[in-house]
Amino acid sequence: MSMADQIVVMKDGEVIQVGTPDDVYNRSASMFVADFIGIQPTNFMNVEMKTSNEVYQFINPYFESDLEEGCDEHVRSYEKRELILGVRPENINVVSEDEALFSSVCIVSEPQGSHQIIAIELDKSYIMVVAPT
Repeated sequence: MSMADQIVVMKDGEVIQVGTPDDVYNRSASMFVADFIGIQPTNFMNVEMKTSNEVYQFINPYFESDLEEGCDEHVRSYEKRELILGVRPENINVVSEDEALFSSVCIVSEPQGSHQIIAIELDKSYIMVVAPT
């Protein structure tokens, strides 16, 4: 990732995605690519997408989240309402309970020097979080 201008991700002899390291990491073409690329794999959560007054929401039994402005253009024409949301571990912030989107118990914390890897349980699956120490 750090030395390439272009990356080719293959699975079972088939090219799944070709792109810059930034494209492959931040705009993965499939769940396989999102899970494969990165030190910590992407967290996947089942969500339902709802629309109310032009606001798109992802709803899960543990949280509800509005899509940020500009992100809705990617899902505006999407017909399915049950989706799998992929969230990179470094995109989940540890905040105080009154600011939290959801709350969970820390299963384990692994100090890594400049950051720590935190595992929490959400809906009988583990969610990984990369947080500053």
